[in-house]
Amino acid sequence: MATKSTNLQEFDRLYKLQKLSASLLQARTISDVSSVIVRKGFDALNANSGDVVILSREKKVFEVLTYKGYEKKIISSLRNLPKNEPLLTKYVLSRRKPYFIEDISKLDNKFVFAKNFLLSTKSYSAALLPLRVTKKTVGVLQFTFGYKNNFSQEDKSFMLNLADQCAHALDRVIALENEKKTKNELNAIIKSVDDGIIVRNNKDEISFVNTAALAIHDAIKPEELLHLSLREYHLLFSKILDEKGNTVAFSQAPFLEAVAKKKRLKRIFFVVTKKNNKGRWVKVTSIPIVGKNKKTEVVVSVLNDITEEKQRENSKDEFFSIASHELKTPVTSLKAYTQLLEKRFRIIGDDQTASVLQKMDIQIDKLTHLIHDLLDITKIESGRMHISSELFECNGLLAEVVEQVQVTDRGHKIVFEKSGDVVLFADRERIAQVLVNFLTNAMKYSPEGQEVIVKVKKSKGEVIISVKDFGIGITEEGQKHVFERYFRERNFQENTFPGLGLGLYIASQIIRRHGGSIGVKSKKNEGSTFFFSLPRYQK
Repeated sequence: MATKSTNLQEFDRLYKLQKLSASLLQARTISDVSSVIVRKGFDALNANSGDVVILSREKKVFEVLTYKGYEKKIISSLRNLPKNEPLLTKYVLSRRKPYFIEDISKLDNKFVFAKNFLLSTKSYSAALLPLRVTKKTVGVLQFTFGYKNNFSQEDKSFMLNLADQCAHALDRVIALENEKKTKNELNAIIKSVDDGIIVRNNKDEISFVNTAALAIHDAIKPEELLHLSLREYHLLFSKILDEKGNTVAFSQAPFLEAVAKKKRLKRIFFVVTKKNNKGRWVKVTSIPIVGKNKKTEVVVSVLNDITEEKQRENSKDEFFSIASHELKTPVTSLKAYTQLLEKRFRIIGDDQTASVLQKMDIQIDKLTHLIHDLLDITKIESGRMHISSELFECNGLLAEVVEQVQVTDRGHKIVFEKSGDVVLFADRERIAQVLVNFLTNAMKYSPEGQEVIVKVKKSKGEVIISVKDFGIGITEEGQKHVFERYFRERNFQENTFPGLGLGLYIASQIIRRHGGSIGVKSKKNEGSTFFFSLPRYQK
């Protein structure tokens, strides 16, 4: 009969353990988990009381998460006990092993507080089980009994199983709570940033928009954009133009282009929404997120409203255009008068005055060069830069430019490393302009007067021309922007060098209009190598 009773008890416990497991799966918070464990375990063990105690995040005090069988005033006296109090909980945490007390009256006197407390609640035996979460013991599951308990192996196994289930459930909900907290923090950050953010999911629908994105689309509520297909999204606009004023078709939308190319893309568009018929310039950076199956799962697009920036840029361009045209004629006349006066003073033997006028002529040349740069900028921005291609021998052009620049600066030695005959079909004058810019920059930014090396190299179907100096160099960050308009590195050294930061931008536009590429390699304080490539002429 005893065996039958034991089997029934074991079956009953297994049944209750299964129900407990099912309840734990439904738990979504730390409080839910501890409540299920104490309540179900209390009933299954016929315990006098039960509780879950954890160490606070600051690891300064113990906190009673949940309890059963105690009076509230007793629990109130236990809450937030100092960590240095000689408690059984602390003892179990430090040992990281279960502690079964068969007779509380025989408990070691160093735990006098715990002994007196438990006996006052008419508890005569107890089981304290460490809760291990991701290899850390974070708390203790405790049950007390109203009788002296010898704790059979079955009792111990059952309680250890309870503790393990509690620990695993705690691990799960702690991870969920941390994930939820992180997600909420991230959402709060994303919603508050000044840049618009739109997310396209793998169903080609808009799945997220932040507040800034709503403003760019003249929308008030997220629902106006959420769940729209990409085609429906495209139809929100009455006009979408690229920087050159060309209409952007649906197939050229940044979402689709980022998916097709599977890489980060930056584009600038002028858009007009149908809702308010309001036009604005928007810089769109689309980033595809590729999954394990190498398919694009999500595309995140960051939108910057650059309307004011564009307006300032256009005002500046307009000013430069007017100023450069207005300056061109008087400067040309000034140069002619200066040269005429210099010749007359040479004739009458006043070399001192003639030398002053010669220096003045050189400065007028610099001013003329600046005016030409400003005119080129306006031509580039308006799409009016004309390329007049012709056949010419590359080495011959380089020799001419090297000789021309060398005359202006005897402090540097230009070394020209020729290649075999190379014929180009390009705008000879514009390519010479790029070379002059490279060489004058090389001399300007190597003030110690070292060598400047010019190389021509044949490659697969192209010609690579490079200019190397041994000057102050460019930072890694500066190299990313050196071909941008008006860019100049800002530090105490380079502020002493004159210029508006237009030459390299113009050079880059000239080379790109020839179907070539342009670049730089540099190390700070070691020098720079600027280079460009052009397609070789094939007969």
